[in-house]
Amino acid sequence: MSTLTPAPARQSVGQAVDIAVVPIDDMSGIRYLHASSARRLAAGLLSDAEITAFTQHVYSAAYSTRLSDVVVEDRMTGARLSGELIGTAGWLPANDSGSTARLIGVFVSPLYARLGIGRRVVEAAEAQARRAGFSSFTIRAPLGSSDFFDHMGYQVASHGVWSLTRDVALPVAFMRKFDPPPQGFVVQLRGGH
Repeated sequence: MSTLTPAPARQSVGQAVDIAVVPIDDMSGIRYLHASSARRLAAGLLSDAEITAFTQHVYSAAYSTRLSDVVVEDRMTGARLSGELIGTAGWLPANDSGSTARLIGVFVSPLYARLGIGRRVVEAAEAQARRAGFSSFTIRAPLGSSDFFDHMGYQVASHGVWSLTRDVALPVAFMRKFDPPPQGFVVQLRGGH
């Protein structure tokens, strides 16, 4: 008589993904992910001219410089599946006050969209910013992604545009999220006051 052994529990794709800081060696992979994700996920939401302008922007010197600043500071979190970079979320200080972090570079490969990977990289980036002392977050979200951020606790502060070229601007929602201070949190002012 044979006995059946239960099969091991299957991991979902979202659970099988490794989340870690992205090293500088992955700059070309990050740009490729951002450009290809925008092209595929924005189809139908943005015009061909807007998608082309954004793709060109991703490969511009300005985008590369900003991206490398975030990556060099170890502020870009990546999701990998079998070694392939399939999602990113980074952050940087939004101002000199030291309390607000701005999320940037939030992209997931279209093949892996809606599997919880975006949520995981955003949560990892937020956690890293919290450990650095930030308690509120902002994002300039293309209108097609504002629902995602709404589900993550962000609220629309205003609507506007992100000028990519002299002739092309993307419609965006400027969104904010505030964390309540932890229990027993004490604000310490500089200068001993």
